[in-house]
Amino acid sequence: MFNIDSLTGEIRLAGQLDFETNENYEIDICAKDKGAPRMEGHCTVHIEVGDVNDNAPNIFLTSQPNSVPEDAPSGTVVALISARDLDSGDNGKVSLQLPKNSPFNLKPSFSDNYALVTGAALDRESFSEYKIDIIATDLGSPPLSSRKTVNVTITDVNDNPPVFSQPSYNVYLKENGVPGSILYSVSASDLDFGENAKISYSILDSKVQDVSVSSYVYINSDNGSIYSMHSFDYEKLKVFQIQVQAKDQGSPSLGSNTTVHVFILDQNDNAPAVIYPSSAALGSLSHQRMPRSAKAGHLVTKMTAVDADSGHNAWISYKVAEATDASLFTVNLYTGEVRTKRAVSEQDDSSQRLLIEIKDDGNRSSPPPSRCPSCWRTVSMSPS
Repeated sequence: MFNIDSLTGEIRLAGQLDFETNENYEIDICAKDKGAPRMEGHCTVHIEVGDVNDNAPNIFLTSQPNSVPEDAPSGTVVALISARDLDSGDNGKVSLQLPKNSPFNLKPSFSDNYALVTGAALDRESFSEYKIDIIATDLGSPPLSSRKTVNVTITDVNDNPPVFSQPSYNVYLKENGVPGSILYSVSASDLDFGENAKISYSILDSKVQDVSVSSYVYINSDNGSIYSMHSFDYEKLKVFQIQVQAKDQGSPSLGSNTTVHVFILDQNDNAPAVIYPSSAALGSLSHQRMPRSAKAGHLVTKMTAVDADSGHNAWISYKVAEATDASLFTVNLYTGEVRTKRAVSEQDDSSQRLLIEIKDDGNRSSPPPSRCPSCWRTVSMSPS
């Protein structure tokens, strides 16, 4: 490690010093003259090695990091950490730092040992895993530093209820549909994970015309599809609501509700019904009388019909389909008033027969099965 010049006595360094291996050396020196007899003397040289900051700090995990539930309180221990530096004095003093805005803190315990603890609220839905860079820096000049990354997994807690894609739904359903057909599918999502995010659907009990809504519809608990239990009749039921609940499988379970508004759409499934003139006893035949002196525009009778449908399906029109004398009578298209088109003459037959066609304004191209979109009435009139 050292050399000495035999003539000058200069001691020189021959190897690489390492303070961390040997802090000091003790060298015995012998000096001899060339006299006769030779005489010699002895001394001891003490060499102290001065430390320089040539070792970066080391970071050790004395315990593996634990997974942390997202609702863990502040101060929950995540891992135990120690820091060591082989240098001495200020060169061996170490400080640890975490990134700014980290939700974790380092809590000193003893002799360069630290506890990594939670320091803020955690949210797995925002960050499910943290890669925490711990930086160790000594107090040497210039300072040396090292870095270690600690992976911390955040475990899920059931803190999010299912959320429907819409706060409410509007469903428009034609009447006379096939029982068992699908009405609509609702959907909800859950920000949690695993069982906490598995959703089941159900219909909350309510009344529709004093009958449980479950008599009208049912829902697939797995996918939220709603099906009809039977056919709907617009003339009996125009609108109703379904309260749907979505619940997750967490413990405790969380849920939310939505409302499905079902609007029944009218189909042209009702023929017009004549309410005047009454023909209960004579079927479709109605007798009216008018004076032979009637002039043009004389009101013979007024046909009145109603239709149980709505909208265009209930708009009624009247027209003469057949007549003994087509030049004598006319019917108003919208009011159903039957009037003379001209004055009655002596040459006109004393008995006239009219066939009045009564139609609604529904889609006549495809009438409902076994239902006629129009109604017929025969009126006989005898001038006197």
